[in-house]
This record gives sequence, structure tokens and C-alpha cells, in this order.
Amino acid sequence: METATDIHYRYPGTKPFGADESLLFYGRDSDIENLYDMVSLQDLIVLFGRSGLGKSSLLNAGLINRFKDQQTIAALTVRFGAFYTGNTISPLEKLINVIETVNDSTADDDFYKKVMGAGHLENPGLWYRFKSQQAAAPDKAEFVLIFDQFEELFTYPENEITAFKKALAELLFETIPQEIRDIIKDKMVNDKSYFSREEINLLLTPMNIKVLFSIRSDKLGLLNWLTDYFPQVLKNCYELKPLSREQARQAIEQPAMLTDKAFECGPFSFSAECINLILDALTVAKTAEAAILNTTKQDIETFQLQIVCSYVEQLVIKNNLKEINAGDLGNIKEIFENHYRNIIDKIPAENRLAARQLIEEKLVIDGTRVSMPIPFILRDKGMTKQLLDDLISTHILRPAENNTVEISHDTLIEPILKYYGERKKQEAIEKELADKELEIKRVKAEQEEALEKQRQKGELETQKLKARRNRLMFTTVSIALIFTSGLAYFAWTQKQKAIANENAAITEKQAFMMISKAQFIVHTDPTDALTYADSAIAIKPDSVFTAIKNRIVSTNIFYKNILTTGRETLIRISDDGTKIITGNKDGTDSLFSADGKLLKTFKQQGQLRAAEISKDGKTIVTGSTNGNLEFWDADAAAPKATVKSDSAITTVLFSPDQKTILTRSEDNSIKLWDLDGSLIKQLPGIFICASFSADGTKIITGSQDGIPRLWDTKGVFLNSFRAASEWNGAIMSVAFSPDGTKILEGRYSGISSVWDVTNAQKPLARFVNRKPVSSVIFGYDNKDSNDNFFYVYIGCYEGLINLWRIDINKNEEETDTSITYSPVQIQELKGHTSAISSIKMPAPFTVFTTSRDGTAKAWDMRPFLEKNFMER
Repeated sequence: METATDIHYRYPGTKPFGADESLLFYGRDSDIENLYDMVSLQDLIVLFGRSGLGKSSLLNAGLINRFKDQQTIAALTVRFGAFYTGNTISPLEKLINVIETVNDSTADDDFYKKVMGAGHLENPGLWYRFKSQQAAAPDKAEFVLIFDQFEELFTYPENEITAFKKALAELLFETIPQEIRDIIKDKMVNDKSYFSREEINLLLTPMNIKVLFSIRSDKLGLLNWLTDYFPQVLKNCYELKPLSREQARQAIEQPAMLTDKAFECGPFSFSAECINLILDALTVAKTAEAAILNTTKQDIETFQLQIVCSYVEQLVIKNNLKEINAGDLGNIKEIFENHYRNIIDKIPAENRLAARQLIEEKLVIDGTRVSMPIPFILRDKGMTKQLLDDLISTHILRPAENNTVEISHDTLIEPILKYYGERKKQEAIEKELADKELEIKRVKAEQEEALEKQRQKGELETQKLKARRNRLMFTTVSIALIFTSGLAYFAWTQKQKAIANENAAITEKQAFMMISKAQFIVHTDPTDALTYADSAIAIKPDSVFTAIKNRIVSTNIFYKNILTTGRETLIRISDDGTKIITGNKDGTDSLFSADGKLLKTFKQQGQLRAAEISKDGKTIVTGSTNGNLEFWDADAAAPKATVKSDSAITTVLFSPDQKTILTRSEDNSIKLWDLDGSLIKQLPGIFICASFSADGTKIITGSQDGIPRLWDTKGVFLNSFRAASEWNGAIMSVAFSPDGTKILEGRYSGISSVWDVTNAQKPLARFVNRKPVSSVIFGYDNKDSNDNFFYVYIGCYEGLINLWRIDINKNEEETDTSITYSPVQIQELKGHTSAISSIKMPAPFTVFTTSRDGTAKAWDMRPFLEKNFMER
């Protein structure tokens, strides 16, 4: 058996197994042999599997070590890494660098001089480098190129991807590339004996080169980019599946039993009860795809298993244990929580808050992990490239495509959110203590001020007595002093008048500056222009200022702020725009009319996270942080029905017929309910958002995997728009068009797409917003008689609302009619300061928006839409 002189721990934790850790790699024997056999028989293989199942470990500690037993095979592992701004090494160059590490330089020089001479080929390609390696080591009959985390290739510029594809295809499919054929031909024309027979045979001897791409299953669609050079790239695929219970048992027990002295602790064992506890806790009953396919196979993810086993090993080391029992483990959930806490605790104190804000507030949205561009991350206060690299090295974060990072696994989300909740509570307590301390200081200062006034008053009385006693003695002097004081008082009053006049001039100047600012920015930002005009009028009521404000209102898009609540409270407008519901942290909810008039307050358990009002205004359904789903009559003081679930309710929607309720919870589940609280159906899968079609017959859902899915309202899966997953980014919001023929989806990456419900292969239109998307909606069918365009509204982070016009271009010929769709961004509405939480359009020219900044706003779109229509 292989020794492990450099191995210190029996379980590597969250990092992949290395090539020197094959001694510890158990549970994947059949996968190693099956994959080895496939590589032996095929030239191009794709290994795929979900994130966290151990593809890199299978390659490093399994397959590569299997090749080491074969002296005639050279296996090379290539990892591109995600592209980042400033990167100067292309994927092809990275592959060449790996090849150069095994090249025999002396043989390479001789071969180069003989075949090509000097000056013929400035940059020898892959073929030449492998042929020179073949010449240097003819005993190596086979090369295996293993590309780990191959999805990283597609983060690079398109020209670099093309150069890589072309060079690799040339290596695999051409005996001698044409460019080198021409060089050899020139040499043979000048000297027929230039090459010996042996050298000719060497040039013509095929190179046995095999290629293995390892890629995440949710990124398989990216391989379509290779089909122009590798048309059968997906012909030979091997899926790495989760561990079975028996495989997981081996991966847990076998490393603990090893007796090698290099380990930090001696051998130990697990009780049967303990093993079953771990396996039961790690068993995943259904994944999203398995649920859709209606399978019930139980499986275990390697990532989770290694976190638990690494924790167990630390227990053994700390307590010198020989056997682990169920009581030693405690709650398995707490192991994941402690894993995250330990990572944070090891970060220097001055960097800890920046790291936590990134992980807890920006890489998790509504309970779902999302990716974020590195340049945006590095703009944040306290965040540095070194800190980001340190977080990646702990494997709490991992690089993703398009120069982004994300939390390394869904398993970490729950402990991250729990730790985040504790932090916010602690911050609230600290703020409350600070506020109380300020209040104590204020009261103390007021008391000291009162004492000082009392002291001064006593001194004044004493002075009065002295003055009265000496008044007769200083009559003449007093008269002189009075005369002098009169003169001083007159001078003082004149000075005060001058100061007052100066202040009035400054105030008037400020008002004029504000109204001037309003006029200057009215065309670029009418929202701010309106704010400046209001401020100017407040300082100096003036008919001219009022006229300017009225002109801003009449000639530009504008909003009125119909309601303002505190931050971090829910604010939701009914579909018809007549009522608004808000929720405070203490569970007190309020119902307002559209003009901001308070209609009702009521109390629920937990903080309000979601709410919806029926069209007739008679029924309110609320969801809270404690998982309560409550059904209220609008005029009742208590809910008529309450349903308890395990996680916070984040979305509540009425079906168009008002008979069904759709909810989405923080555990990423979507459920359908009757109005009496009876569960109708749970959609199988994990989701971020959902929406009903206008006719109430269909539901569209969006997920972290970037795939919109179509369902009927009985919960039957109809279709998935899988091409969308190639574009990366969690889908944060979805909507149907009013006629139900189109679907709109918006992503955290900023990408939005419009789909035809009947075509799941290609979107009608795709466009990019400059901020992450948080809410989407189709506009009313504001079409002309020829149906030439339609509008969509995209709500984004940082309070932006983008209005897009989708132009429909029809090219009609005698035998064919082709239609294309052209997105045109025609306006960016500004007014909110935080992410848009919902957009409603109860009438053709009226838009209501709510935001996480605690405001609801009404927008009058008539002047602008009519103007835009006329300009087309």
C-alpha cells in the first residue's frame, strides 16, 4: 500500500483530494475503474456531475494514480482558472505551459532544428510540442489530457476560446498539420535525403492522445460552444453521481482505520449508531431534477460528508478519542454552522466585517446563493484582493465564470443565514446600547446645564445686592456708563440687522441655486429635479418656482411618494393599485389606501416577509419569518386560518381566479394552497421566484440553476427553457405577458430574456441591465395596430427601473415570413434608493413600485409613452 509521508489529516475537509491523498480516497473504486476503462477505449470523454460530488477528487486521487501504474501513459492535468481583468495568459498558453513541464528540452532542440530549422515557425503549436515529446520518449505510447473544471474555459474572451478549440482539434484529428507539411515539403524539395527513413516514420506515426473534460452538470450546455470543432463532444459522457450509503460508509470508516504514523491522530472507529446518524443526516431524499423525474433514490454529497468527517477528526485529536459515538457529534446541523464560524473567526478582526457582509448580504439573496463580479466586490469598503483570495483558499468561496465568485455549496447557506441573523441581532443590541448611552449623556448634560444656570443665577443675585449697596456711591459713574451702554446697544442692533439681511440673501441664493439645479437636470433625472424644486419652494415660496415645478411635472415622467415606512419592512401594493400593506419588525402590519390613508392595523407572530391582497380587497394572506402562513378577512382582528411551515415565507401570490395561493419559502420550496389553508401541491424542485399566467392555467418558476420551468396549476411539469442555463446567474423574477404567450425573466447577473411559451430552445430577445435584476413585469399591450412592439419594466438593485421597448421586426417575402425582436432601452426611472421589490401596473399608464428602502411610489407614464409612440 502507498505510504503517506506528507499526509497529516485523514479527511481533507472542503478542499478536493490531492494526487498524494489516494491513500485516503474511499468509496469511488467503481467510478475510478469505469472512468479508466472509458478513457482506455475512447479518445474524447466528458466527466460531469453536480457541484460538491468530488469530480476533482476523483481525478486527482483516483484516475491519475491509476495511470501511474501504466508506464507507457503520461497523464497531464490542466486547470484554466476563471478569467479576470488583467489576465494575460490564454487557455492555449496555459495548456502549453503544462506540456513544457514534462518536455525533454535537449530532444526538443534537436527535433526542432531537424524538422523546421530556424525562422520557419514563430510559435509552434500543440502538435509540434507533443511530437517532440514523442521523439524524446518513444516509450510513452499514450498521452491523456485532463481538463479539470472545464467550465472555466468559457469565462475567457471568445477569440481565446476559438484559438484553444482549433489547436486541440488539430492535435487530435490531424496526422501532420498543413503548416508543418509545407515546411517539410520545402526541405525535401531541396534535399531528398534530408530526413532518414526512421525520421519519416516518426513524423507519420500517429500520436495516441486522449482528452477528458470535467465539467459541472449545470454547465453541460456550454459544451455546445465546441461543436464546430468537436461535433461529437457529448457522445461519450460519464456522470459522477452522489455517494450511496454504502460508498459513504466506506469514505467515513476506512480513513479512520489507517495505521500510518504520519497522521495527527491515531486510528479510531465509529459506533454503528454514530455511522447511521451521519448517513441519515446527510441523505438527500430528492434533488430538483430527481423530483421532476419522480425518482426516490437517496444519495449523499461528498462535500457535506467531508465537513462532518473533518470535524470528527478534530474531536479525536482534541480529546484523544478511540471511538466516536452519536453523543460525541451532537446536532449535525451545528457542525456546518461551526464550520462557517471557525472560518470567520480565523480572519483578522479588522477584516471580519467586510468578509461577513460579502458572504452574508451579497452572495445570498432570499436564501439562495448567487455569484457576484469580482470588480464589484473589490469596490466595497474594507474588501481587498488579498482578503478575497484568503476566503477562496478556505473553500467557503469559489471562483465562478465571468470573473465572479460564489459560495462554494448550498449546504453552507443555512448556517451562513443563521450566523447573519445573530450578527444583525447583536448589531441591533449594540445600537440600542449606544442610543441609551447617548441618551444618558444627554440627560447628564441637561442636568449639568441646569446646575450651571442655578449657580449663575445665584451669582447674579449676589451681584445685584452688591450693586444696590454701592449705587449711591457711584451715581455719576453709573450715568456715564448708561450713556455708553446706550451707544453700544444701538451699534449692536445695527450689526444684527446687517447679519439678518446677509442671512436672508444667502437663503434666497440657496433657493435660486436649487431651482436652477432642478432646471439643469430636468432632462437627465426628472426625479431629482422634482426634489430640488420642492426644496426651493420650501425655502422661498415663489410663484416662479411653483411654475417651474409644474412644468417639470407636466412635461416629464415623474413619481409621487405615496408611502414611506422604515427600512427592512415589507411594503406591498395590491394588483389593482388600491391598497398597500406594510409590516414592521415587531409583527405589527398596516393596511393603507393608495393615497396613504391608514385603514387597519393588525398583529401577527414574527416579522412580515410576504403579503398579498385579493382583488376584491376582502382577503389578506401573509407570510412571516417564523414560517406562519396566515389567512385574514380584511375586517377581522385575528386570522381565520394559520399554517405553520419550517422556514420563512418569502412570496405570496393569488391565482387570477383568487381561489389558489402560491407561496415560496426560504427553503426554496413552492407550494399551492386553498384559501382555507389546505395544501394542494408542492412543486418538486428548488426555486427563487414564480408567477401565474393571466388566465390562471400555468405557472413559470425561476431557480438558482438559471433554468425557467413551466408548470400547470395542478403542479404538473410541462417544459424547461434549458438554453437559458448557459447564460449563468440565478433567476430572481419571472412574469407572463398579459396574453400568456410570452415569458419574461430577469437574473442577478443583469441579463433579462423574453421567451415564447411554445419555444424552449431560443429566446425571442435577450438584453442586459447594468444592475442585478430584482423584479420584472410586462407592460400593458401598448401596441400599435400592426403589433410592432411591446414594453417591459425591469426593476433592479440600487433603486433603478429600466423601461425597454421590444420592437417586432417582420420581413415578409412571397414564401416566407421571418420575425426578429430588437430590445431598446428607452428610459431609466430613478427615485428609489434600494432594490425594487415589486412592480405593479393596474392601468395602462400607471406604474406602482415598491422597494426595500421602505417606499412605495406611483409613476405617471402617459406623457412619456405617448411621446415615445409618436417618435417611432
